[in-house]
Amino acid sequence: MTLYEKECQGKTIFSPNHLLEIYLYQYYIGGEEFEVTDMKIHALYRQLADNYSRKDRAYEAIAICEKSLAINPLDIETRSELAKLYRRTGKLEQLLKTAEEMYPFCYTISDLSRYYRILGEYYLGTYKPEVSVAAYTYSNYFYPTETADKEILFLEKALNKKFAFDNIQELQNTLKNEKIPLNGKSETLGLLYKTGMLELEKNNTEYACYLLMFLYQLTKDEEVGKILKKLKLV
Repeated sequence: MTLYEKECQGKTIFSPNHLLEIYLYQYYIGGEEFEVTDMKIHALYRQLADNYSRKDRAYEAIAICEKSLAINPLDIETRSELAKLYRRTGKLEQLLKTAEEMYPFCYTISDLSRYYRILGEYYLGTYKPEVSVAAYTYSNYFYPTETADKEILFLEKALNKKFAFDNIQELQNTLKNEKIPLNGKSETLGLLYKTGMLELEKNNTEYACYLLMFLYQLTKDEEVGKILKKLKLV
């Protein structure tokens, strides 16, 4: 019997990273009743998957990532690891599916940056270099990374072509033509705001600000900015 099976014993177990994920889980997944556990079982599985991945046992690592997601389907780290494995094994449709499934759970600039980088990998693999570069460039708009820079440089060298977007609108139009969203999912951002405000009402100021800062970084919302400014955080 696996660790997961011992923990579950016929119950639906959810292992959140923090409170907001419980609200997101209820909204997006819902269904039958579930039991929240403080044990970070999903993280243990993710670490095990990483060990298999380092040993070039990609398919076993994929199976273990799936176990991790059975306990916390919201975990961005696990979904990012799964995306790497799908890219390595050439499973491009699964790579795209991973990006689509992680999108509703992206609520930080780092999360969205990862989402667009995974799309960049997908469009690179499906021979749409302009869309790939647009996705990598847009990922840097949220959170600059060396990974995105290297992929853009690789494409430009491989195709002997300089990709440039005159302005943010042109960049966004390239993504919109592929029906790629341009920011976090509105329902997710709404839950982020609602949870932050509830925690503020409970005088759980530190966690409230933690969430509201994520929202402000993504939206630059004036109301949220005023709240954070009042708390001397912006």
